[in-house]
Amino acid sequence: MLERLIGLENEYAFRFSDADGGPRPSHADLYDELILEIQALTRTLPGEKRGGKPRQFLENGGVFAYEAVPWALADGLIEGGTPECRGPGTVLLYQRAQEALLERACAQLTRVYREQRGRPGVTVGLLRNCRDAEGNIYGAQENYEVTIASGARLWLWRAGLLALMPLLLLGALASWALALVFLIVALVIVAVFIVAALLAGLIPALERMAWWRWFDDPEHMATFERKVGLFTRTLSHGLYGVPLRLFSALVARVGFVEVRRDLTAFLMSRPILSGAGTLLPSRDFALSEKGIAANALIRRGVSEEVHAVYDLGNLMKLLTGFETLNARKYLRLFAPRQRMQLGIADANRCQYAEYLKLGTTALILDMAEAGALQEAPQLADPLAALTTYVHDPTLEDAAPLTDGTTMSALDVQRWYAA
Repeated sequence: MLERLIGLENEYAFRFSDADGGPRPSHADLYDELILEIQALTRTLPGEKRGGKPRQFLENGGVFAYEAVPWALADGLIEGGTPECRGPGTVLLYQRAQEALLERACAQLTRVYREQRGRPGVTVGLLRNCRDAEGNIYGAQENYEVTIASGARLWLWRAGLLALMPLLLLGALASWALALVFLIVALVIVAVFIVAALLAGLIPALERMAWWRWFDDPEHMATFERKVGLFTRTLSHGLYGVPLRLFSALVARVGFVEVRRDLTAFLMSRPILSGAGTLLPSRDFALSEKGIAANALIRRGVSEEVHAVYDLGNLMKLLTGFETLNARKYLRLFAPRQRMQLGIADANRCQYAEYLKLGTTALILDMAEAGALQEAPQLADPLAALTTYVHDPTLEDAAPLTDGTTMSALDVQRWYAA
């Protein structure tokens, strides 16, 4: 287990309250202000942009990033990632250190608002969970270094990556061409506005029209931003939708095959140990915030509506290496050891549950890679089994296996523990 790299990612929702009812800053502005306070507490270095803002790497190897969808850049979250560590205890230590840093930064930002900006009723904080009151899902992810394939499957994996290369190059070329077109259009629009502004000072009728002042209205600008973001997403899906789906199919066929076979039943039943619990609109209790939202076993695209157990987002980002003139990113996919990202975990505040989650999963991965789980339970429908398990606080409901028998979540966990 100590030879395997492990990492955690957590998304934190911003909490800003003002007892005096003052204006609320955007999440984008809060992120910028919070990063300034973090930089006052520890050294940081900027990295690639996420959500329009550069990631900030900490001197202990951790990282913070701004997570936002393109059509709502002002309403994002702050994501914190631990360094990749060799062991669950070390990962939790770094996560604790990161949260302590965030707590100090939030306290300092609260003082700035109260003492320097004359807003004594302001409190700035963060929420670490995976589901908000409106049912939006975000939050925790785990990363484990795993052999993606070996032997003939490894060569099939690499052959598939080579076959994808022409499509990725074509997508990169199309992206550059569209970026050039957008730049030209933007320059033309700016020129038109400059000319209109100059003429407005000379022609009173044009001044009364003042049609360009539409962009001074925050509501109009927010609508404009959403439309541009949705257009950008549609364009991105059009350019990379086919290669991403082909890549997902390649992973499903040859990537992490043995590990997924031996691990899936364990993951579907793991919420009985690591779930944070959630209250459903029906007032029923479920064991896991993210478990109730899982709708795919393996991610098949980049849609925000997909909540996959095996999330390929980290691997998909490497496919954009040609677009950023960084082919080394893409070449990293040819290595036999890759980062397997799991998107089913809750952001549990109980450290015992977090340690069990990481420690038991790492042990199961060790056993799977050693070929010691050939008889592991095989669920007939893993997602249906997950739904059954997380909606059953009594731990008695069973799900069917491929051999015709059934097992409850507790039975599955006992099998792996035996």
